[in-house]
Amino acid sequence: MAVVRDAAVTDPEMAAQWATNAEQRATAFRVLVEQLAERGALRVPVGEGVDIVCAVHGPELYGVLTARGWTAERWERFVVETPDQALLA
Repeated sequence: MAVVRDAAVTDPEMAAQWATNAEQRATAFRVLVEQLAERGALRVPVGEGVDIVCAVHGPELYGVLTARGWTAERWERFVVETPDQALLA
């Protein structure tokens, strides 16, 4: 993902691919958040929930945290625990 992101700065095809990837992630996460909303489990509006999940699960945050020394396992725990705390009633 980092290669696509970096290439997107100068390559229109990679920019389109980066945008497509982001859109696909948001679509998938919206399904999850809407399912939580249907069950009455959300404490935030659906759109905000999608934003939170996209931010926490995005490749950008993974890159920031692993560059700061986080292991993949620590990042995984974080992305499981953080949305629960931010989203669920």
